Amino acid sequence: DGMRGRSSLWYRVRVNLTHVPEADRPTLAREVREWEPESALFAGEDGLAIYPPLIADAARVLAPGGLLAFEFGFGQAAAIRARIASARWRNSSEVGVVTGTGRQSS
Repeated sequence: DGMRGRSSLWYRVRVNLTHVPEADRPTLAREVREWEPESALFAGEDGLAIYPPLIADAARVLAPGGLLAFEFGFGQAAAIRARIASARWRNSSEVGVVTGTGRQSS
């Protein structure tokens, strides 16, 4: 929602989104389940509820050649790639990190 209503263009958007599927709730460490607010963890059934509006809004507010960077959870790479492709982004790449999980940069 932070990008809605913006008229100026940005060169970089980096976000740390909620990306835990609701089904993973019981598998989270007790400390995480009890400490973190639900809104900071869970993003719908597949954990991807926030990504379509993010991708659409970022396409609108990024300057040509701008960068959108975000992380996603285990097993979500294919779904993220599909959402980016359907939004017709160019020059999308996935960057791995030490833990072996992907990070998306578009």
